[in-house]
Amino acid sequence: MKQPYLLQTSHDSLILFDNGKDNFLADFHQAFSGCEVESEYENIFALFGTDAFFTVRGGQLDLQDWDGKIYFSLPLPFPLDLADGCSVMLVGTLEPVAAERLQVRFADKDDNAGLLQALFDFAAPNGWEPYDCSALCICLFNEQERMKREFELA
Repeated sequence: MKQPYLLQTSHDSLILFDNGKDNFLADFHQAFSGCEVESEYENIFALFGTDAFFTVRGGQLDLQDWDGKIYFSLPLPFPLDLADGCSVMLVGTLEPVAAERLQVRFADKDDNAGLLQALFDFAAPNGWEPYDCSALCICLFNEQERMKREFELA
């Protein structure tokens, strides 16, 4: 995996895998460290859409804040036809992992319970501790949702 790998698991859910060695999302992690909130699942966290969010523009998936700063941009490898209220699970791994392995292990994980188990199951064979692989849920706003939220925040 040379850059973060994007996997669509359902009509309203994407997983973006990032290894901690290449620093693609270092600025984002530095800016929002400590802003995440716990969920009912032990190694799945969430970031409020009022802090940062994903959006799709011109064939790119952008991670940005409400001041317009883009922390990360990825060319979309496939067209997205997503429902409203979507999210991207940002999954961190300790080292690069082949996209094929990620797809086999996570492609059918379209809910948090399945993702939680897959994260634990994936850590062990790689020699990682159970909590070395975690997920951060971030909102994905389409243009209409983004504009509505921008109006609400103004």
